[in-house]
Amino acid sequence: MINRLTSNWNVFRFVRLAFGIMLIFQAVEVRNLWLIIPGVIFIGIALFNAGCEGTNCALPHNKRQ
Repeated sequence: MINRLTSNWNVFRFVRLAFGIMLIFQAVEVRNLWLIIPGVIFIGIALFNAGCEGTNCALPHNKRQ
């Protein structure tokens, strides 16, 4: 699990992490606690490298004919 957190960092992971942190700070600033939920989701996606990027989530083609 530590390997998953510390490897394969790219620009998009940093953008998701920054966006999640920004959402949480904004939620605290305007006292809108509902914004914390998407902030935590974005931080989780960035930390665990979850989600689709490009064609990584594409299903393999069925080669039956």
